[in-house]
Amino acid sequence: MIVTVIGAGGKIASPAYLAGGAANAALMLATAGLGNAYAVRAFGCWASTSD
Repeated sequence: MIVTVIGAGGKIASPAYLAGGAANAALMLATAGLGNAYAVRAFGCWASTSD
């Protein structure tokens, strides 16, 4: 299970929160990428049962 605590600043651009927003966006992307890469193997929801 992947649990991340990320602010919403990664989705909504704000000039005053540019650095924090970029960091949040990067963490959101990394979380989504890890989820796409490992969710099937970790939970077996969509994996075939013929293994």
